[in-house]
Amino acid sequence: GLQFLVSRASTVAPDALGPAVAAAGLGRAAVHAGDFPQILTACAAGAVASGTASLEAAVAGLPVVILYRMSPLSYAIARRMVRVEHVGLPNLVAGRRVLPELLQGECTGERIAAEVAGFLDDPDRAAAVRDDLVRIRERLGGRGALARAAEAVLEAAGKRLNPSVS
Repeated sequence: GLQFLVSRASTVAPDALGPAVAAAGLGRAAVHAGDFPQILTACAAGAVASGTASLEAAVAGLPVVILYRMSPLSYAIARRMVRVEHVGLPNLVAGRRVLPELLQGECTGERIAAEVAGFLDDPDRAAAVRDDLVRIRERLGGRGALARAAEAVLEAAGKRLNPSVS
């Protein structure tokens, strides 16, 4: 009985996602382009790429799993240069893991499905995450939230930069 919403970025061709969604066998799936925050409010849980999308989901109060995968070489270089405990902006702002993160080899369909199902199957877990997301939203405040988020990320990264790499 699940329905899936796939948000299409404006940079992705309108016909690019339809075949991939159909091939994934998601059944009741719809691809939407447009107001991403509005799409987030229509969902009970989700999976988003690390970056501003994860922060938008946090501000919307949506429990999500944060996904991040890049080429192995790029990842190895990035891990040597920057040492942070979390890659997701909401987790960096919170200073702890609020939302699960699946990186590199952990980012599989099975793991994504299990994490999202955890939110859907355990209302207490989802409610606890929503409470944490309220605190993240409060920390970011109103106007100027992006600047405060950037400051929090820089602060977290600055404390953990690898000093042996210049």
